[in-house]
Amino acid sequence: MAYHQFKRLIVALCLFTCLSCEHKEVAPGKLWADATRLHNNHKLAALTDLSELQQRVLQFLDEPDNPERLLTAQNAWRNAHTSFLQVKFLIPPQMSEVDAWPIEPGFLDVLPAYPESGIVSDLTLEITATVLRHQHQFTDPTEAALGFHAIEFLIFSRPSTDFLVSEDPKTDRRRKILELVTALLVEDLSLKLGKLIVNPMSTEEQLHQLMTLLEYSASHLYGESLQLVVDPHSKFSGQSRKNLLTQIKIIEQLIFDPVNLGSKLVQLNDTLTRDITHTVREIITLLESNGSDAEISEMCSRLLNGLDHQLRSFTSQLAPEIN
Repeated sequence: MAYHQFKRLIVALCLFTCLSCEHKEVAPGKLWADATRLHNNHKLAALTDLSELQQRVLQFLDEPDNPERLLTAQNAWRNAHTSFLQVKFLIPPQMSEVDAWPIEPGFLDVLPAYPESGIVSDLTLEITATVLRHQHQFTDPTEAALGFHAIEFLIFSRPSTDFLVSEDPKTDRRRKILELVTALLVEDLSLKLGKLIVNPMSTEEQLHQLMTLLEYSASHLYGESLQLVVDPHSKFSGQSRKNLLTQIKIIEQLIFDPVNLGSKLVQLNDTLTRDITHTVREIITLLESNGSDAEISEMCSRLLNGLDHQLRSFTSQLAPEIN
């Protein structure tokens, strides 16, 4: 008993020392500027990766019988989606036309059990931007005709032979859908990347806004972790766990370098700041482990739920200061 109490004391002291060393003093007014700089760096990468994705999809459609073309298109999708997850923190959260998931594949294309399903089979629908935008989530959020995961389904779950030029009208429509959905994604996301959440005026407002965004992100990731086994984010590409890791690492970058939000938080409540730091690093270690998806989902959702509560406690403490 005494040994375990001593061990816990050592761990607590190490965390306190870690926080003291890593959380450098941040000058008033720098928090939002540093967060925006981080966002801009990721935005440049996202725009580059989006352009690369569009180019690789077009190259695949030119040579669908070339396995290398498909592989490069798939890798370009992974890179572009990861870049999007890194940049979405400071842009408005309405993302239904960009990152809708889970999706119902049969709404978009044929399935083995339903060979006449989907927009691909409905010859009464013209394949245009207007039609796809109208059809997207027409009666249900899973009815995706736009966004990353419509593209993901097409290039990861369908054989490349389904895109070979032929006299089958479904093949021609499928090719048009893939090309158009990719172009619309580039258009929609490029527009959204130009819209930052409004810059608060005072240092207190900056801190409160960043904490509110962190809380929103943790709550969203908690929901995503619960679906890791049943309806995982990016299930066709097998990127679901990496998605969680990418997003929690953005939270880590905000708390530590390069934004150093923790340096301000530790002045307000050092105990709660240490708890948040410890939870974030536990989640990262867990997601980088070799556990099964079921194990990861259970443990990660529990940690993210705790992080959500920790961040909410901080946000509620900060609210009176800006009123």
